[in-house]
Amino acid sequence: MSGDVQVPKIGPVRRTYVIAGGVAVAGYVLWRYWQASRASTDTSSADSTDAADSTGSYGIDDGTGSGGYYDPNAGGIAGDTTVGDGVISTDQQWYQAALLALEDAGYDTGAGALALGKYLRSEPLTSSEQDMVKVALAAAGNPPSGARAIVTDTSPTPSGLTAPTNLRSGGTPTSAAIPLAWNSVAGASGYVVYRGSAQVATVSGTSYTVGSLSPSTSYPFTVRATNSGGSLSPASNTYTGKTAAKATAAPPASGSKPPTTTTKPSSSVPAHHTIYITPANRSLSAAVAADNKKTKKNHSWQSVWDFNLQYRSADTVKKLKSRGPDKVYVGSSFWVPNA
Repeated sequence: MSGDVQVPKIGPVRRTYVIAGGVAVAGYVLWRYWQASRASTDTSSADSTDAADSTGSYGIDDGTGSGGYYDPNAGGIAGDTTVGDGVISTDQQWYQAALLALEDAGYDTGAGALALGKYLRSEPLTSSEQDMVKVALAAAGNPPSGARAIVTDTSPTPSGLTAPTNLRSGGTPTSAAIPLAWNSVAGASGYVVYRGSAQVATVSGTSYTVGSLSPSTSYPFTVRATNSGGSLSPASNTYTGKTAAKATAAPPASGSKPPTTTTKPSSSVPAHHTIYITPANRSLSAAVAADNKKTKKNHSWQSVWDFNLQYRSADTVKKLKSRGPDKVYVGSSFWVPNA
């Protein structure tokens, strides 16, 4: 038949059916090509958005629920911006630069974001948060809206202890010691004294003299309260004290007699060893008892006291007599005869 087309393995098929089928196949191929092109365009757009997001703001939820910090001058949440050219002209840009500095210094991002947000809102900071803010300020400078006071957080810890306040000088420093004093804390059983980050003493009172220091040297001190369970409060304010210069003997005036020595000849002193008054043995009797236990001797505090008055230098004897055996201070030393 003239209107049929011979299809292999099928036989004669009307020509109109063959044409219609070819058109349908071509349409389906074109439709699939259009769908594939559209999917490729969408994927490229999503990749571009993701790339843009990866270079966007370093906003971290710092407790405001915003994902960014709270701008106290704008009355709301500052938008996410980047510091592109290195010029910090807004508090948001400062926040981002400061947070990057903390990350580079090894601080936790979330903790750093919280500390920076609290600083910008002029809220009290814990000791560790103050350290982070100081690092940020050293790296990024002050915020464009102005420097804030670093306020110490004295709120109670889970132990119920607040930070000791008003750490200050407790007297006149010497060339080797600095006296400290501070206000008491309710519920505290004692106080831990720190020189820098090193713990130097645990005391029951609100004063302590830090010894074994170098002349003409500044030292930073902090104090923490502690309770019977060993829990610690936040740190007090930092007090920096400076030791006095080492005293030097003035040259004798012309025509004057040379000064007499205040040190007795070592050959006249019987064999002895030295003990110290410590926080654990705060009295002469306690220190002598501890030494007797160690050396298997049976000295009394009175015999040790008399030995020191007899054989120590005149200057030392004068100091001992001015204090008396019941008023010696922690760090004082005594000679104990070996016999």
